[in-house]
Amino acid sequence: MPIFLVETYLTLGSAQRRTDRDRAAQAAAEAMTGDGTPVRFAGSIHIPADELCLFAFDTEASGIAELAAERAGFDALRVVHAVAPAFDPTKDGRPQP
Repeated sequence: MPIFLVETYLTLGSAQRRTDRDRAAQAAAEAMTGDGTPVRFAGSIHIPADELCLFAFDTEASGIAELAAERAGFDALRVVHAVAPAFDPTKDGRPQP
């Protein structure tokens, strides 16, 4: 399933707000999936120096990721498709080609 990153503004020193946003993103994804729109919250990355936070959603379209972010209560600066390396837990944990 494609991965979409939702870019949001998050100030330096806002670790607790990120945790709260993670919970809200997870709840929004679960609710949308329960309503028949498959989406999985895959985690977030905070870049304090740039005051940005990226939220990753596994879903079929950028609009679904944007809607999940909206339902979680945060404003998306942009939504972009991302590519991550495949991981095989039966291997040594390194990305597989």
